[in-house]
Amino acid sequence: MIGQLFWPSLKQIMSQIYLTHFKNGSLSSTNFKNGSNLAKDLEKIMQAVGNTPLIKLSRLPGKDSADVYVKWEGANPTGSMKDRMAPSIVEGAERAGRLNPGGSLVEYTGGSTGSSLAMVCATRGYRTKFVSSNGFSKEKIQTMRAYGAEVEIVHAENGVLTAGVIDMMIARAKELAQDESTFWPDQVNNPNNKLGYHGMGREILEQLDRDVDEFVMVVGGADVSRGCPRF
Repeated sequence: MIGQLFWPSLKQIMSQIYLTHFKNGSLSSTNFKNGSNLAKDLEKIMQAVGNTPLIKLSRLPGKDSADVYVKWEGANPTGSMKDRMAPSIVEGAERAGRLNPGGSLVEYTGGSTGSSLAMVCATRGYRTKFVSSNGFSKEKIQTMRAYGAEVEIVHAENGVLTAGVIDMMIARAKELAQDESTFWPDQVNNPNNKLGYHGMGREILEQLDRDVDEFVMVVGGADVSRGCPRF
């Protein structure tokens, strides 16, 4: 039921944004100014962040297994749970005076964080520039650009990511962040990252009537595992 209600409305909004702003290839930075038609359309998409379905697995668990539920974060606008932390990071920077009208945001990213940050910044009129690599998927790079971001690529030999490539991405992001009007979230070390996942914890408790025994999470930067259970 949730999927039936959610997806048609989101698809309609995305389709309208594409037809209005992207189809003729006329996208420019002016499209993303705060208060522009595109920013207003993207604000509608922001309303779709969170409240994702919780799906009970019926085949994978054994007969004597506990009930197992999966939180489907692919239902977020960019298809990633990163849509939760991006508003938290941007709003935190605004409160701290580190991101101001007309400012820019720069970050190194494989694409998921970049897509989410680009979406949020587009609704607020901030410019975005991301440092990524050809070692990450083309689709993620295309998504960042679709939201108006400038993406700089650090070459990975044969498309293979190495520690050296990541180090070069970080170094380039730091270099770009030297401009005083530019904010670098430094996502891995940003405390507002994990705060963005408090809502996920709240949703899970509400959806299961607070009857939860264990929370299991794949660990990347670990902000979901630190933020979600702390709600």
